[in-house]
Amino acid sequence: MNKNIQRGLLAVGALVAVGSANAAIDISSATAGIGDAQTAVVTVLGLMITMAAAVFGLRKVIGLLGR
Repeated sequence: MNKNIQRGLLAVGALVAVGSANAAIDISSATAGIGDAQTAVVTVLGLMITMAAAVFGLRKVIGLLGR
């Protein structure tokens, strides 16, 4: 019985040590990178919408001048 308690305490100690090691990982650069990527995606989508509107408007103007 004493060996079982020792094994249990050893397992709990190992889990606590692993948990504290995971807590020391710095993820601030990863979250900053995700934020930068989101900004880039929004910027590109905005530029694509602007370009589509410009092409649409140019086609309309050319269509009116061609009559």
